[in-house]
Amino acid sequence: MKNISKQKQKIHIIKKQSKFFYSVLLFGLVGMLFYGALVLYDVYSRENNLQVQTSGASDMQKGDYILVKFSTAVDGRFDLNRINIEPGLTIKPVWISSRELKIKILDNPEINQSYIISINGIKTFWFDLKKNIKFKFEATKTPSVINVYPVDKQTDVIYDVKMQVDLDKPLSKRLTIEVDINPDIEVDGILNDDKTSIKITPKTELEKAQKYEVIVNIKDKLNKEFSKNLYTGSFTTKIPPRIIYSFNKDGTPRATEDLTWSISAKIVKGKYIDIDLTHQVMSIFKDGLRQGSYKVSSGKRGMETPTGTFKILSKGRKPWSAKYGLYMPWYMGFTTKGHGIHELPEWPSGYKEGANHLGIPVSHGCVRLGVGPAKLIYDFSDRGTPVVVHY
Repeated sequence: MKNISKQKQKIHIIKKQSKFFYSVLLFGLVGMLFYGALVLYDVYSRENNLQVQTSGASDMQKGDYILVKFSTAVDGRFDLNRINIEPGLTIKPVWISSRELKIKILDNPEINQSYIISINGIKTFWFDLKKNIKFKFEATKTPSVINVYPVDKQTDVIYDVKMQVDLDKPLSKRLTIEVDINPDIEVDGILNDDKTSIKITPKTELEKAQKYEVIVNIKDKLNKEFSKNLYTGSFTTKIPPRIIYSFNKDGTPRATEDLTWSISAKIVKGKYIDIDLTHQVMSIFKDGLRQGSYKVSSGKRGMETPTGTFKILSKGRKPWSAKYGLYMPWYMGFTTKGHGIHELPEWPSGYKEGANHLGIPVSHGCVRLGVGPAKLIYDFSDRGTPVVVHY
């Protein structure tokens, strides 16, 4: 009886082990089926949602490549002749791998043109899902002008100006920029390293008080007929300050010359008279601003006009100089030794010294002015007005 009982226990244990084994096996099979279903679903999803990434699809030119990367493997037996491009260009597609396609551009794309590439009915590797894929690429784009110096209609441009044209994007190697200036002048043009700015330096100074037209065009090296205007504007060089010799009866300048050097105020508060012996020019200032410049004749060698800071000591409309036997219209004395500012002298006979002496040191030490400027300076000045004489 004991042996029979032991045999029954063994059979029962074996049945339990068998039941556990089959349970584990069944669970494993279900898990494998579930995992397989997930894998198949993932593959199906990726193939059903086939995506592409492209590189090199901007600023395209003849000989460039577009690299197309697929999100999953595709059937390499796909007919490449089913790849189309609009507007029409000649292309050469080549498979690199089951996920990469290289498309070479064999024609010159049109400037500023967008192109659409269509891959029609492409087959994925597993499920034979036919997809139509479209993507865009851009040919060379022309930049825009964002800044020009001198600015349009500027009227105070200096004669040795350095011009500049700034672009909103780098200039493509396919394009050239042309800057025309009218009236025509010779210039040097330098494009910066970033190819976003061109500096234009005239080889000679510009004409004074001259209006110049500036035209900026873009040209295509591969298509001689292509030209696009990016900017048209103008600027005017400044009217130079004038040095006046004398006035006509109607108050207009009779003779002038350009002031070609800068004059800075030595006294910035109130009025003062500045006498430049080097250039034989007198300038008047008020609160640091130049009011006018006039040609003078200072003392000749041996009788030089003294330098330094003085002030107007006396004034007279037409005093007589007993020492030299002549009249000195609009006289203003500024030293105790008889030095003064006055109009070109007159003799009792009525003869008046000519304005041709202005600009030449020929006086006896006074500072002579032409007809008109002398009265203007006389009316401008008061007793005590500073006078600065210098070289």
